[in-house]
Amino acid sequence: MKIKSIGTKIAILKVILSHIISDIKINLISFLFFSNSNHYRYIKEFKSKGCAVIPNYFNKDEVEKIYQQNIQELEKVPPELIQEKIDNIKLENGVNLEKIRGSIKLKNIENSNKNLKKLFKLKPITLFSSFYSYSIFNVKKLLYSIIHGPLILYNVTHDGSFKHYTVPEGVSDEVIAGDPHIDSPIPGIKAFIALKKVDIANGPFCYFEKSNSFKHLKNFYIRLFFSEQKMIDKENEITRSLDKDLINFCENNFELYKATINPGDLVIFDTCGVHYASKLTKGQRHLMFLYY
Repeated sequence: MKIKSIGTKIAILKVILSHIISDIKINLISFLFFSNSNHYRYIKEFKSKGCAVIPNYFNKDEVEKIYQQNIQELEKVPPELIQEKIDNIKLENGVNLEKIRGSIKLKNIENSNKNLKKLFKLKPITLFSSFYSYSIFNVKKLLYSIIHGPLILYNVTHDGSFKHYTVPEGVSDEVIAGDPHIDSPIPGIKAFIALKKVDIANGPFCYFEKSNSFKHLKNFYIRLFFSEQKMIDKENEITRSLDKDLINFCENNFELYKATINPGDLVIFDTCGVHYASKLTKGQRHLMFLYY
């Protein structure tokens, strides 16, 4: 791998420091909470595995209202735009639309739905996620995330049983984010909430526990950072998806968490951990994602 000389050492140091600082921050947060509190339990789980599940983050009535709010956002999609595959069309209301057969994703729905935005604005989950995700390198993003809350996405995937004009057909073999990948070489947080029950047949989110540890994938993180910053020759650039050797390494060294969860449960995960969406074989999967 031929690396451009200017800024190389600084770039490597930035990646290493980001992981060191994230460890310091999670230890600091753990120290601030009493060991018998629920917050401490979830923080400890996140620190240990790179992901954590908060059961009943929203109660039954709350999650039903949230689900209906997301369905209302689907209703705003102009019917004439619908085709089997859509790559990031921006709607007039500021929402971005992505679609493949049997699955549709609405991105940035906080631009269109202020009620959903209020759910997370200045809330503990947002304070924690923003503090963990951003550091002295991104003070503006840190403050923006705390004040405005996360980017919100709604995704529905189904076998043909969800009757709606925006996604009338059932799933094919293609899966959005179906390959094992990371979202960033730099630690950060994303989360999602189940709007309906998710079981194995519904194609749950999968996460290799502890795969966010720098010591395991450090070469991949650094090379990916160089690739995304255009610091290496194009023929040596890599994507966020893992190759077969790294996938085998993860399968042989990490436990695979499968998010079979109930409506209202929230899953939080480190974006530099290896994860993917598994294939739905039956029913429907309704998730609302939070990007910090």
